[in-house]
Amino acid sequence: MNFILGNLPDGVTEKDIRKLFRRFVRIKKINFLRKTTKKHSIYECIIEVDLDDRVVASILARRINHYIWRGSKIKVDILIF
Repeated sequence: MNFILGNLPDGVTEKDIRKLFRRFVRIKKINFLRKTTKKHSIYECIIEVDLDDRVVASILARRINHYIWRGSKIKVDILIF
């Protein structure tokens, strides 16, 4: 199962993402993306987690979506292929 995290705070690291999710699920892989606009950079990442249950994934996404983390309201969506 994959999630996409958006609107991450500047300077966020893989360790930070793992720490945020560690009480919910084990992360297998993290891929960082960065979109740069004229005004600032927008940080996003895709995380692959050890979870096969879509219901649990949906609950996890809703729980963390719009969470204020280091001054940024992060966005979480389930990435479905």
